[in-house]
Parts: sequence; structure tokens; C-alpha cells
Amino acid sequence: MLEISRNTLISKLLECDDTHFIDVFDDIIKNIIQISQEFEEFKTELIGNDKITQITIKDLEFNFWIQNDNGTMIYQKGINDNATSKFILSKEQLLEFLQQKTNGIDAYMQGKVKVHGKLTHALNFVKLLSSFLIYMDKKQHNS
Repeated sequence: MLEISRNTLISKLLECDDTHFIDVFDDIIKNIIQISQEFEEFKTELIGNDKITQITIKDLEFNFWIQNDNGTMIYQKGINDNATSKFILSKEQLLEFLQQKTNGIDAYMQGKVKVHGKLTHALNFVKLLSSFLIYMDKKQHNS
């Protein structure tokens, strides 16, 4: 499992060709899930947001879902038919979000990210991801 800062995360992803991107991104998501359990403040934000979010990186044909289950995040590759919201985006858009060149709401309004399902659930998920990036930076700063 990788223990990385957000800048290192972005650098690793930018260096990857499409073949290796999914493997590196998979390791990063697992790391994110682990880190999310280390911050009580972040775990508090998760409580009451027990939804399943499906994400598709369309140009890589990579599907995964994330579920919050009572403050514990669960990650699985594949498709979850019970997802309350579904995001469809490109690899480029994902990288722009991680680099904070754009945010989820702007990307949605510009048509760069497609959202299916309950928009309020999708917006809550985007807020959680943004909060996680802040906590990740905080962890790196405190190291």
C-alpha cells in the first residue's frame, strides 16, 4: 500500500500510461480508504452519508464504487447496481480534479462530468472528496 502526499499521488498518475494508470489508481484508492480512517474529523463527516457512489473513468473503461458504511469507506472494482449516484468522467477530468484545476460542481456544470441518480448524493460525495484532499494535505503537513 502506498503512503503518499497528494502531490506524489498526482505525479505518479501523470507518469503512467493508460495500461498502468488503473493499477496505480487502484493502489491510491486503497491508500485513501486507509487514510480516511485515521482522521476522526473526516470519519465524522462520513456518518449519515451512507450512500454508494459508482464512478466510471470512461476512456479507460474502469469502473469502481465507493460506499460509506457507518463511517467506514468500502471500495470495490466493478459496477454496483445499487449505487445512488453515478459519475462518468475522463482520465483527464479526474486528474484536473485531483490537481484542483477544477472542482466537481464546475465540471458538472460544464458537461465534463456526467452524473446519474440523485444530484444531492453526488454533491455530497464531491464535498467528501474535497474534504478528503484537505485531510490528506493536513496529514502530509503534520508528518
